[in-house]
Amino acid sequence: MAESLPDIIIPFEYKFNFPLEKVWSLVADFGGWGTWYPRFAGMYIDGDGIDKIGCVRIINSSNGGIYEETETEKDVVSHYFSYSTFHQKPPVPFVEKFVARIHLEEDGENKTKLTKVATITPKYQLDEETLEKFKVSGLALYKSVYDGLNKYLEDQQKQQLDQNKE
Repeated sequence: MAESLPDIIIPFEYKFNFPLEKVWSLVADFGGWGTWYPRFAGMYIDGDGIDKIGCVRIINSSNGGIYEETETEKDVVSHYFSYSTFHQKPPVPFVEKFVARIHLEEDGENKTKLTKVATITPKYQLDEETLEKFKVSGLALYKSVYDGLNKYLEDQQKQQLDQNKE
């Protein structure tokens, strides 16, 4: 029997200068990420369109990639959810399974800390250089996603302030 390979773990943290519930309302909307992340050219919940455990979101990214992901857990009290990618085009050749776990918590007054842990089960052993490049590109992608959310929140805040001035 072949020995299983260790999972690849990519931890990531992001801090927002916005209240927990405001950030959570956007992050926890599994089918709504396309409203605040411009690289998602199209996103929808497959089937009945309801965001619930087991639902499938289809993402068409601006670079031509297509991702199919399943929401696997959600705890609104703990501000935690997870999802897994079960189909990706083009595929990442060495990825057997991908699971993301996201947790949000207060980090001071009107501040939120997001922690994401990506767990990748590899199909085969990667050399150190390839593994490091993969981790660096993953971290850059996560930063890009949450920079997009942060900009969306900043723009909403600015619009609200402008409306209040009128």
